[in-house]
Amino acid sequence: MAVIVGLLFFLAIFFHPIISIIPPEATAPALILVGFLMTTLVVDINFEEMDEAIPAFIIIIMMPFTYSITNGIGAGFTTFTFMKIISGRLRDIHPLMYVITLGFLIYFTIPLLERSLM
Repeated sequence: MAVIVGLLFFLAIFFHPIISIIPPEATAPALILVGFLMTTLVVDINFEEMDEAIPAFIIIIMMPFTYSITNGIGAGFTTFTFMKIISGRLRDIHPLMYVITLGFLIYFTIPLLERSLM
C-alpha cells in the first residue's frame, strides 16, 4: 500500500500546476461538509466516562483554536493518556499510545526549546 501511495503522490507532482489553478475558496464547501460529517460522530462519545469525554472535547476545541489538525489530535492523545494514568486505568492504554504520546510531547516541546535557545 505504501508503495502505491508513494507512486500516486509522485504522479500528483505533475498535476500540481493544473490543480493549483483552483482557488482555495472553491474548496470551502467541501471542507464545511467534511466538518459537518465529523460533528455527527459526537453523539457516539461516551460522556459518562470523563477519561474519554475530556480528551474528545480537547480534540474538538483545539483543532479550530490552533488551526491545526495535528495539534488537536496531539493534545487529545496526550490528554487521553494522562487521564487514563490519573484514573489508574493503565491497562486500558495500548503500549503504542505511550509511544505516540511521547512523540507528541516532543513535538509540542521542540518550539519551546527552540525559543529558549535563541
